[in-house]
Amino acid sequence: MIKPTVVITGGSSGIGQELARVYAAHHYQVYTLSRRVYSWKEVNIRHLGCDITKAGDLQLAASEIAKAGHPVDILICCAGYGIAGVTEETSLESARQQFDVNFFGAFLTIQNFLPLLKKKRGSKILFISSVAGEIALPYQSFYSASKAAMNKLLEAWQLELKPFGVKVSSFLLGDIKTDFTAHRQAQASHQPHYRKKLANSIAKMAKDEQTGMSANYVAKVIFKRSQRKYQPPVQTIGWQYHLFLLLQRILPRKLVLFLVGLLYA
Repeated sequence: MIKPTVVITGGSSGIGQELARVYAAHHYQVYTLSRRVYSWKEVNIRHLGCDITKAGDLQLAASEIAKAGHPVDILICCAGYGIAGVTEETSLESARQQFDVNFFGAFLTIQNFLPLLKKKRGSKILFISSVAGEIALPYQSFYSASKAAMNKLLEAWQLELKPFGVKVSSFLLGDIKTDFTAHRQAQASHQPHYRKKLANSIAKMAKDEQTGMSANYVAKVIFKRSQRKYQPPVQTIGWQYHLFLLLQRILPRKLVLFLVGLLYA
């Protein structure tokens, strides 16, 4: 009997790592992709070294999985990172790198795995996004922009892939306790006006994340929802984030920005 197969980018740490363990516990054949050298003790998890910003790496990974005779049931794009700093002081290089991983990396991953996904009607693409993709965060503008851009790309892709039976969904997640916080690339401001606000904003974000939901809990919820036939275009986890997204849709934009400013600016 062929096991169902899941491919997880960013699977060697954080939410991706927890997702790999949860799917493996439910008898999936799991492939994790990341640049890190990593080895799993679980026999049904295999790690492939892969830089998702390089199409060649992704082509090799997809080819290796195809050779094993595994059609891909679920592709989870979990790889990503954040930069923080004053928008006007952000270098073009930093901004491009943020989009290379969070946007173009996810795009290339899906593009290269679609031939395997199309082989299994009812296969799913899940993108681990952020509430920040709908509600922009000051001093994390390029992170918000990269997630927002991918969310919209996936909405278009959902319509294009419907005839093939491939389901597409973005998980807009909130504060989760992972090593994402420690890996955020924060740049100090050279302008006195910004310094205190930037420091306070980053400190609040870090505190909220480290007191947020556990990655294991989030992984279990994502697994459970991924087993459903219907996948909404956008979903989140936690009643407070459902509320935030609802308010974001019904309140005037000016009021939403004012409230976000009170919290983070």
